[in-house]
Amino acid sequence: METISEIAVMLGNFICGKTSQVTSVHTDDTVRAVMEMSAHPMLLTDSNGVITQYNQIAMTSLNFCRLANSSLWHIVPEDMAKKALRGVEFLNKEFVKDGYRAKFSCLPVLRDDRVTAVAVRLTDGRYGDGNETYSTEHIIGSTPQTRGLHKLIKKMADSSSPVLITGETGTGKDLVARAIHEQSERRQYPFVAVNCSGIPESLFESELFGYGEGSFTGAKKGGKIGKIEIAQGGTLFLDELGEMPLSMQPKLLRVLQEYELERVGSTEKIPLNIRVIAATNCDLEEMMQQGKFRKDLFYRIGVINLELPPLRERQDDILPIAMNYLKKLKLNLNTPVERFSPEAADFLLHYSWPGNIRDLQNVVEYVANLCEHSEASVRDLPSRLLVQKPARLAPKPADKAGRGQNENEQIQKLLDQYGQTMDGKKRIADELHISLRTLYRKLNKYNAQ
Repeated sequence: METISEIAVMLGNFICGKTSQVTSVHTDDTVRAVMEMSAHPMLLTDSNGVITQYNQIAMTSLNFCRLANSSLWHIVPEDMAKKALRGVEFLNKEFVKDGYRAKFSCLPVLRDDRVTAVAVRLTDGRYGDGNETYSTEHIIGSTPQTRGLHKLIKKMADSSSPVLITGETGTGKDLVARAIHEQSERRQYPFVAVNCSGIPESLFESELFGYGEGSFTGAKKGGKIGKIEIAQGGTLFLDELGEMPLSMQPKLLRVLQEYELERVGSTEKIPLNIRVIAATNCDLEEMMQQGKFRKDLFYRIGVINLELPPLRERQDDILPIAMNYLKKLKLNLNTPVERFSPEAADFLLHYSWPGNIRDLQNVVEYVANLCEHSEASVRDLPSRLLVQKPARLAPKPADKAGRGQNENEQIQKLLDQYGQTMDGKKRIADELHISLRTLYRKLNKYNAQ
C-alpha cells in the first residue's frame, strides 16, 4: 500500500511545479488522481488549513462535515492542526474530536523551506489501521448464500471481464464491488465510484470522460480528466447503472468494447486499463423492453452477473451483521449497548427488512444512540418497526383444523382488538398467558408478521 510520504512527495512535486505562490495551493485533477491512489481518507490543505482537495473515501468517511467548505481545524483538535500547519510531522497519532475517532498522519509540502500545503491521511474505524481492506471478511455471514458469494468474489477477482451486481436496495452492492477490487491484482490502483443518479445529464459526459482544453465556454485551461481516466489501472464502479442517461449508454458501450476513450472536444484516443463493475436495483430487462436501457450494453456489461439475495432470505446472517455493526459504532460512539435481549433478537430475526442491510444498520444505530442500558430490549427498537401491520393469517387446510387454527383465529381477533403496537402485543401476550417472545414466534408461525 502507499505511504503518506510517497503521496506527499508526489503532491509536493506537482504543486511546486504548478504554482509560484506559497500561501495557497492550486489543485486540479492531477492532484486528485494521485490522492485516489490511497486506500484511506486523504486531504490536501493550503498553508492556512483550508481543505483544497480530497479523495472519494474522505468524502464518505468525513460525511459529518462539508469538505468543500471545511478546514483541518474542523476535523482534528486545535493543537494538532496548529502543529501540522507549522510543518510538524505526525504518524498515526490518535485523536478524538466531537465524537470522531481516528489516527492522524501528515507531512508538510514544502517550497523554499516554507509550508505551502499539508498532505493528510486519516485512518478511522471504518477504514481500519492501515492494513485493513474491503476483503470478503467484511461481507458478514455464514449462510450458504454468503459463503457462495465469498467464493465467487475470489474466483472472479482477477478477471478483466465486466461485472454487473444486482439486488434490492441496501443489500451491499457497493461493498461487494470494493471486495472484488481489493481481492484483485488491481487493489494498488484507484477504485473510483460514480453514482449515476447523482450527476445531472448535462454534465454526465464531461464528468465521466473529461474534456479537452477549449472544448466549450468556461472549460478549464488544459482540460479536465474524467472519472474513467482517474480509474486507470484500477476499477471503475458505476453505481445505480439503471439511472444512466440513455444518450450516454452508447459511449459507455464503446469504452467496454474498445477500452479507449476520447475526451469531450478532443479526437485523441486514450487507451484504458480498467475493470468496470456496475450495480443496480432496477430490472434492466424490463427497462430494455421499455426502451430505457440498451440491449447491447446490457449484454456487454453483464458478462458476470452477481445477484445479491435480500436480507430476509439470509435470516441467520441478521444477528451477526447487527452485532458487527454495533461493534463498529462503539469505536466512535459512546453507547452502553453491548447486546440485544432474547426478545429483541427474536424480533430482529423475524422482521421483513424491506431496506435490507442498510435498514438493519439504521435500526442498530438508532438503538446505540438512544438505549441507556447494556441490553437493548424490544421497546428500544424504533417505533416504525413495532407498528408495522402484520399480514392477515393464512387459512389452514381442513385436515389441519383444530388447536392450531383456533389459536390462529384467536390471535387474529386479539390483533384486531388491541392493534399492532407494542402495547397492544403486550396485552395480547398477557391475555394468552404467554411471553412476548412466544407471541412473536406464533405470529411468525402463522405468517402474521
